[in-house]
Amino acid sequence: MKDVKDKLRQNRLLTLTGTGGAGKSRLSLQAGADLIDDFANGVWFVELAAVSDPEFLTAAIINALGIKEEPKKTPEETLTDHLKDKEILIIPITASI
Repeated sequence: MKDVKDKLRQNRLLTLTGTGGAGKSRLSLQAGADLIDDFANGVWFVELAAVSDPEFLTAAIINALGIKEEPKKTPEETLTDHLKDKEILIIPITASI
């Protein structure tokens, strides 16, 4: 747990890999809960298990964060504009817990 939290504080991207049932999702959830005070704009868990087409990834993140889509912007621009000044940890969960 300490290693995961240290890496999350130092890196913009961290991927946990392992066999199914090894506890990756639970480890991610606990690390996020422990680090909530380190991110001014919070820790967000984004459920991606149902997203089978990469085209819908941005929409899934926008919905999870409760961002309103802007009519004259692409979803990617909306998400980028929203996140650009934020201190936020987004934890994608791709399997049921």
